[in-house]
Amino acid sequence: MEKMMEQIETINNEMESPSNTDISRILDIGCGDGSFGSILKNHFGTEVYGIEISSQLAEKAAEKLTHVLCEDIETCSLPFEDEFFDQIILSDTLQQLHDPRATLRKLKPYLKPSGTVVARIPNVAHISILTDLLEGHWEYSDTGLLNEKHLRFFTRKEIISLFEQAGYEITSVKNMTRSSEIHEDLIERLDQMMSDLNIEHSHFHEDSRTHHYVIEAKKRANIIPKKHVDENAFLFVTCIDDEEVYQKCQHHIQQLSVPEGYRFDFCQIRKATNIAQAYNVATNHPAKYKIYIKQNTFILNKNFLHDLLHLFLTNSQLGLVGMIGSETIPPSGIWWDSPYLVGKLIYCPDDLYQVVSHAMKPEVSYAPVQAMDGCLMATQYDVPWKEDLFDGTHFYDSSQTQEFKRYGYDVGVPYQNEPWCLYGDSHLFTHLENNESYMRNQKAFQDTYVNRM
Repeated sequence: MEKMMEQIETINNEMESPSNTDISRILDIGCGDGSFGSILKNHFGTEVYGIEISSQLAEKAAEKLTHVLCEDIETCSLPFEDEFFDQIILSDTLQQLHDPRATLRKLKPYLKPSGTVVARIPNVAHISILTDLLEGHWEYSDTGLLNEKHLRFFTRKEIISLFEQAGYEITSVKNMTRSSEIHEDLIERLDQMMSDLNIEHSHFHEDSRTHHYVIEAKKRANIIPKKHVDENAFLFVTCIDDEEVYQKCQHHIQQLSVPEGYRFDFCQIRKATNIAQAYNVATNHPAKYKIYIKQNTFILNKNFLHDLLHLFLTNSQLGLVGMIGSETIPPSGIWWDSPYLVGKLIYCPDDLYQVVSHAMKPEVSYAPVQAMDGCLMATQYDVPWKEDLFDGTHFYDSSQTQEFKRYGYDVGVPYQNEPWCLYGDSHLFTHLENNESYMRNQKAFQDTYVNRM
């Protein structure tokens, strides 16, 4: 009963918010015997549909709700029209699925453009579980955070990642907290220990007290529409302010081996002051494969186009690749401040050649990253660049890495036996703390991505 009252209070708060005043049709995934849905139906006057895998519970729910399917949400075909529901509820459901991301994607077409998904998800990083782990315990039970029916376990960061990779934009994260006096003392001690060890976790106090998260999310807008996509074309996109340097860049591109049946073209953008804005121009070009390359980046790998094409064709979920990046985003938002770097690059500031190399396993085709450098960024899908946030030449690259992930694509750095590129930027690995534009864009990146995580 306590759990049901928490659910009712949660959904009640979501549905009474100004943005959700026109909810007329709800889908309750894992509706049980329909008790929860019937309260929503009677209280709000909405149609409530349910999906329940248990035949006994589904039979009871059918007596209370508008319509009930006795099906496994992961394997069934849904009989609803597109954009049928104003709200889809997954209360303590996602953690019981084999593939929650696939299920969230499956539900998207049935949600109205203005509709929301509301999910209640247990937090595996709650202080009670941390306490048990410190004591050497991980015991399943019939109820609670370690329910024996749970197949998946989530922290706040993983929940955010789950929804973004499934193509949703999270509009609200609410914390249902629960802790004891003993737990509070441990939280303070652990927080101090993390500080002493320089372990960054700005949300530790909040997260460790959170028993469940309540997520509200909406469908992310469609990616840039195209009337026609040229599946056999590459487009090299470059912002140019030094013709002599760009001629060298273009010369290296013209020496590349081109896969049979494919071709490449150039998109040359001059006098650009906002890189994100300039790159958005190129997204309208029909070429499927776009290589956003700085004028002082020189491709050394003659088989670059072959390798890139193979990477994309064998990894359809891979949307964006770069030459060097980081597996984590540090608090500064500057990718090279992360201790976990991947990729290779010949770096050439002031005519001094340096090989920047961070090992990758040769058996993997690419390493997933959270941020990357913009010396060369190649895509097989078009996602808008955040020109509204970044008005200069900094942080647009790591921002685009996050945007691709938010659209549900993978992002990575390919395995390179030898560096594929030479990069001549004198500002790589340099903190431009006295540059007003740099600091402004850094703050925009931190506010949008780092603090959210």
